[in-house]
Amino acid sequence: MTKHVDYFEKVDAIKVSSVCPICYLVDRAVENYIDSFLYEGINDVGLRRDIKDSIRLLMGYACS
Repeated sequence: MTKHVDYFEKVDAIKVSSVCPICYLVDRAVENYIDSFLYEGINDVGLRRDIKDSIRLLMGYACS
């Protein structure tokens, strides 16, 4: 019987002893999403402008 990629991801998550396996999988999923989002959108001028605008907005909240 062959095992699916998800099986091996879960086994790897369990092997990481210092972190909750669910937290580990969620962190990896978020990191992969952000990486692909930035990789695909790096040449999109409108997207880059939106990201810069949102960072300025967040910095305004952080500084107050």
